[in-house]
Amino acid sequence: MLCAFNPFTYTRSFSANCYYLPVCKRPNLFLLTEATVKEIVIEYEGEKCAARGVLVRCDGEDFIVRASREVVLSAGSIQSPQLLELSGIGNPEILKAAGIEAKVCNPNVGENLQDHFMTKTVYEVQTPPDSEGSDLPPSQTVGSPVEISNIKAPAKAYLPCPVAYCPIFKMVTSQELAGLTAHIRQKIMESKDVREAKLRQSFLPGKMLGAVEFVWDGEANWNPDFKGEPGKRYGTLLQMLQYPFSRGSVHIQPMRGSKATTIDDKPTIDPRYFAGDGKIDFEVMKAGPDIR
Repeated sequence: MLCAFNPFTYTRSFSANCYYLPVCKRPNLFLLTEATVKEIVIEYEGEKCAARGVLVRCDGEDFIVRASREVVLSAGSIQSPQLLELSGIGNPEILKAAGIEAKVCNPNVGENLQDHFMTKTVYEVQTPPDSEGSDLPPSQTVGSPVEISNIKAPAKAYLPCPVAYCPIFKMVTSQELAGLTAHIRQKIMESKDVREAKLRQSFLPGKMLGAVEFVWDGEANWNPDFKGEPGKRYGTLLQMLQYPFSRGSVHIQPMRGSKATTIDDKPTIDPRYFAGDGKIDFEVMKAGPDIR
């Protein structure tokens, strides 16, 4: 797990100091914090629709921010489809059930959700007699001033946890790999779609694509349901699928009574793990702990 920090000041790097602060004084940039976008303002222009702004709630009041050129929607894999549907863009049946006027028919909105799901396996770690105990967290310090002064070249990151990206052919035998590949539908095998081509490639013998990410945290128990014994140390092996076949959806909820669905109503997330073509995801994840 690479934790980024500035190689010259040795301060943590994150979105605000890397992307916002360097440009915050531009006259054409205004950042409104503690604000919630309720919907995109869609206006009719003849028979077509155009995005002309956004309806925003800030300090308890609603107002419209008008766009002089265009509206860029970048609200992530969950709230982007939520905002589109609340704005009347999506599957007409879903919009009708939510009490939203359909302005742009697009049944693809909210579909094809791909989640990199994760499993957590907890192991007991052999504890030396002079160990500090399992209740003490590991140090999160990047380095002391003495250690930093010994660095001859600027460091780009530090590594608190070992990480590995493992190809499928390294996890199973050639015979097992052939069996897994046989479960891929012919439609996907012949598709020219970029995503499905990448899925196929991850099953090719010798193809160095990290199908599963492994992260070892030797100082933590990531499973809230597992209670360790006092005086013992535990580590957790995290296993995350990188090329999922499972496809889910994110949609706004149907309205309750006569009240239309709003941004305050959480969307319904259905990842559809292991459903349909996703059955092969289960086989890949199952092979992970038996890595060769």
